[in-house]
Amino acid sequence: MFLVSCLVAINFKFWAWVLKLLGHEIRIRSVTILPLTLRNITYNYRSSTLSLDAHIGSLKIAFHLPTPCAPKLVSVYVEDASYTKADRHAFKSDETSVVVWLLPAFFRRTSSSFVTVKMRGVVIDNVNAEEEAWWAKGIRDNITETVMVGETIRLHDLKTKLWLYEPISPSTWAAKVDVNGETVGEGDDSEHTAEGMEGDEVGEESEDVLDDSAEKARETQEEDEREARARIYASQWILRNDRNQRVYSFGSLNVELRRPWGTLPYPDRVGVEHKVQVPQGSLVLKATDLTWTKLPRAKVDEAYFKSSAPM
Repeated sequence: MFLVSCLVAINFKFWAWVLKLLGHEIRIRSVTILPLTLRNITYNYRSSTLSLDAHIGSLKIAFHLPTPCAPKLVSVYVEDASYTKADRHAFKSDETSVVVWLLPAFFRRTSSSFVTVKMRGVVIDNVNAEEEAWWAKGIRDNITETVMVGETIRLHDLKTKLWLYEPISPSTWAAKVDVNGETVGEGDDSEHTAEGMEGDEVGEESEDVLDDSAEKARETQEEDEREARARIYASQWILRNDRNQRVYSFGSLNVELRRPWGTLPYPDRVGVEHKVQVPQGSLVLKATDLTWTKLPRAKVDEAYFKSSAPM
């Protein structure tokens, strides 16, 4: 075992040295062979145009001998993972588990997906929409498409609220999401001023606040700028997307969209040039107990499932 550990350490040191020559730096504090566990992994890359930082608190890889009751090949467990790309976007996950299956549909573990992924405490912060990561864009597009045109199978509660022509103000609660939905669509229908709205309760457990750049952008705008805000709260929402054959299940979903009047795109009219510098707005989305399940393909997988092993 000692010899194996030495060989692994020497091999890692060699490749780390090669990557460092190319500008990449990887550090691992400790390695355990059985089970294979890597702790405190850090990755850094610096160049004149790009800056990347990543960290993994613990990475555990376990190999399995598949059985009919548990046809697993590999299990991967990741704790405290984070990724930051300069000031463009960031990702964080408290816990992530990945399971690779052997013939999952035959053994009736999944509907044909060879990989099952479970994540907890996921936060995606997209600072600059123009520099959005492809994976973040894919998640946003799939969820947005499903909410807009998908088939609703079950919905326990839905509340909406819309603000029009409220002044842009740099209040600290501006981008907070009402986790419990207590202030969404409730209360009287009277108009509220910016000062009155600052006293609204938005849920004690909510920690979703936009970055400081959004606050600073609002501070620099002219006093006569106005913005629209739309908020949606839903609980126990199950939807189906026929295009990608997925079922999305939300324990709770909180979304708030802020868009200043005059931001692109806006109608062509005289004197609109001074509006070009208006901020693009912001979107905050928080989902809890979210599952994304692949459905069997109609008729295509039917014959295969009939020949599958019984439970």
